[in-house]
Amino acid sequence: MRVLLSVMLAALLLPALGAEPEQDKTTSGDIFFPARPPRLMPYLHGLLLPDSGADAPARDADALTLSAHALKQGLARIGWHHESSLRLGGAMLRPDPPGQRSRFVSTDNSVLAKWFLLKDTRERHGLFLSCEADWGQGFHFSERRESVRHSLGSLSQPQDSLRGGNGLFLPELALGTTLCSGRYLAMVGSLNAANYLDRNCYAPYRNGNLLNSSLRTNPCLPLLWGNWGYLTAWQPNKHLYTLYATTGSNGRINHNPLRCINSRYWVHIGEFGYLYAELPGLGPGIARLQYVATRHAGSSGHGVALNLEQQLGHRSGTGIFIRSGINDRDAAAASRTRAALTVGASFPAQQLCTDNTRTAPAGNRLAAGFLWQSATANEESVTYRHEYGVELSAFWQLTPTLYLQPDLQYIVHPARNAGRKGAWVWQLQAVLSF
Repeated sequence: MRVLLSVMLAALLLPALGAEPEQDKTTSGDIFFPARPPRLMPYLHGLLLPDSGADAPARDADALTLSAHALKQGLARIGWHHESSLRLGGAMLRPDPPGQRSRFVSTDNSVLAKWFLLKDTRERHGLFLSCEADWGQGFHFSERRESVRHSLGSLSQPQDSLRGGNGLFLPELALGTTLCSGRYLAMVGSLNAANYLDRNCYAPYRNGNLLNSSLRTNPCLPLLWGNWGYLTAWQPNKHLYTLYATTGSNGRINHNPLRCINSRYWVHIGEFGYLYAELPGLGPGIARLQYVATRHAGSSGHGVALNLEQQLGHRSGTGIFIRSGINDRDAAAASRTRAALTVGASFPAQQLCTDNTRTAPAGNRLAAGFLWQSATANEESVTYRHEYGVELSAFWQLTPTLYLQPDLQYIVHPARNAGRKGAWVWQLQAVLSF
């Protein structure tokens, strides 16, 4: 929190700094708080750098859009790049679950930022601070005890989650470096693994597209947040990259992650990606293979997962994704899912960019998804081993920074609910994203 306040204070105290002057690339030296980030390979650039608001809005845009763009540009001059979202959402279950809450109204807000502290004049290396702050408020309920997931008894979380519960939460606060002229990056600190692993343009982890947690990320992957960890990424050329993240798995909300380090609770995830420019007749796509090794309560487990996203035609703008995964019994103890398959589509979707720079396109659109996941066999509370779900979402872009999202889901055989075989989940949220 102190870091965030310091950055904002610096932005207010420092006048509008111009772009850094051209440097003599033949001499070595460091530029502090560079206006332009260090050089990065294309996929790593999109993975690391939030949308900095470089695309200027129209002059007749609304005041909020113009102000948000001006703020982003001003902060970018001292190396600060961020993306923010403020949302108000409501969810309703039908039929009403007996003895459980059926209506949920909450706020869910976040800021994800990278503050570039220095780079050398030849852009061979750089240093940055990565931070994420989430806060939200459930109206007359606490997500830690009540949620759509709790009422349904489902493995998936149909509602766009508050995650940190009530109050401010820091899922990520880490120091990072870029090396080898942008081919390599490394991070250490409290990490949110979902910000980097299992990314997908057509089912982004952050704003836009589908809301169900099992469609936004692979439920077989234990993508944990707020735990001490390490991350490395390497992209030798424009087609290949690899990521590796290792974090603790027993962290607690708003607790010092260094005090939760325990070798009996740990997760390792490796991701290997291939970015291709053309699948005959369709267009570009990305294939990702992931390997999981876990240590849970002293037992070792393993799993594998696959993430595919494909643009359907050069001009159609429609994109699809397929995710699948399977864990052994011990790895499933960390993710709470033994096996999963999810399929989805977004139309019209953005033209798939292999630098992954944007998480969601602007404009009105539709998204649909199907999920199946299998519960671990050793949980006594499980009634249905196999849970299914479908989701349909619409996006109405009211302004460049504001959209409405009505969402409809049907969950079949919620795993931990013996009293019902299925339920509807209706949602509506308004989101300011800038």
